[in-house]
Amino acid sequence: MLTIAGIGPGNPKYLTIEVLDAIKEVEYILAFGRVAKTFGKCGERFGEKSNISKVMPGLSSFQYLMAKLEKPWQEAKFISLHGRNGDLESVRDYRTSIILIDKDNNPNFISIELKRLNIKGIMYIGFDLSYDSEKIIKINIGEEVVDHSSLGVVVIENEMD
Repeated sequence: MLTIAGIGPGNPKYLTIEVLDAIKEVEYILAFGRVAKTFGKCGERFGEKSNISKVMPGLSSFQYLMAKLEKPWQEAKFISLHGRNGDLESVRDYRTSIILIDKDNNPNFISIELKRLNIKGIMYIGFDLSYDSEKIIKINIGEEVVDHSSLGVVVIENEMD
């Protein structure tokens, strides 16, 4: 039987109780690199047919960052550039945009691209959210950003006309 569980922003202290209980009951956890290191046990069972029994969501990294910033997210434009290209032009139409980043679509690229599009405002950047190495910075759109990690979330506060 296969259970898919969201682990939230990454730190185990942000797991839901439901997910934590499920993890305690399983024989194996199959996870990608940073998650496997976080939980300290990772295994894989081959040759069995598995059925998905339950999908358990977790707290998302963008919800975590918005809570840290004490800002609402319900009216925001959500863009995932994590492993894909996206349309940053759409940021122009929203007061707040939330963007998931990766190593190529990093905050520096986003800052420069938004300036090129003549979009003005503030960027909040959360790197390694919930981990000991967490870093949250605030810059003006167009400023250069030092990449601390490819794990992150960018929040744009657009100065709309």
